[in-house]
Amino acid sequence: MNTAKAIAAAALVALLVAGCSKGRKADVNNTEPAQNTRQDGAGVTEEGKTELNWLATLNDALAEAKKRDSLVLVDVYADWCGACKQLDKVTLSNEDVKKKLQDFVLLKLNADTEEQTARNLGVTKLPTAFVLDKNGEEIAHKEGFMDPKPYIAFLEAAKAKAAAKQVVPE
Repeated sequence: MNTAKAIAAAALVALLVAGCSKGRKADVNNTEPAQNTRQDGAGVTEEGKTELNWLATLNDALAEAKKRDSLVLVDVYADWCGACKQLDKVTLSNEDVKKKLQDFVLLKLNADTEEQTARNLGVTKLPTAFVLDKNGEEIAHKEGFMDPKPYIAFLEAAKAKAAAKQVVPE
């Protein structure tokens, strides 16, 4: 992560910890039934389909990540973004992707309503996926639409990078 992004991320976390989050509800922009409200991030419907719990604010996501000692996946989108809608329809609704997402705290971030947060993250293209550690530091990010297999590879690579980062040589 470059210095400017690290400083921006640290400033964002400091603002959020100080209670400056606007707390707006993100529009999930999802074609599936109502989201579940489990705090572990996922549930299974009676039909055996995985349901995801997308949180609304970065502050909530980081707090949950600290509780769960987990990584955060941030899906940055906008209502007008065709590629974002395609990502929701094709990739984020894919059962294999949903299963991988159970390992993450999930955040849908609307770049239009949460413009400052998106700017602080360094978003320049939509959609953008970020993986953050529980302290808000960027582990990985990927811009643009991804089909399910590359999306899963992105998630797995981010998890591996985070695990390697935690290993401290003696």
